[in-house]
Amino acid sequence: MWQSAHRSAVLFFAVAIFTACAHTPEIAIFRIDGSTPEAFQASWDRLHSSLTRQQQSQLDLAILPIALGKYKSFTEVPPTLLATGIGPQTIRAEIDGLSFRQIIELANRQPIKMSLPHHSSQT
Repeated sequence: MWQSAHRSAVLFFAVAIFTACAHTPEIAIFRIDGSTPEAFQASWDRLHSSLTRQQQSQLDLAILPIALGKYKSFTEVPPTLLATGIGPQTIRAEIDGLSFRQIIELANRQPIKMSLPHHSSQT
């Protein structure tokens, strides 16, 4: 009798563990929705807030190389682009459907490179 109860308990726990593993949610990979300015801003905000501070800085720094990457030189950049400012909306079409990792990879493929400053632990 004891063995039957023991087997039942082991079987119950095995099924419970299997069920928990099968229903473990995957980590969401946020992607940019560039279909409309509103959808873009909502998806940018969602992606940005899901990142660490360092990743947020990397994402923010990725904007400039992507925005200017289509120009062969800085002199080709339209003055209106520089006058109105370069922000996430500037690269909406270029990053539509991309994840954080893909946006960083796209920025790294551009001729203009940006990087975070390295802080020394010494004062």
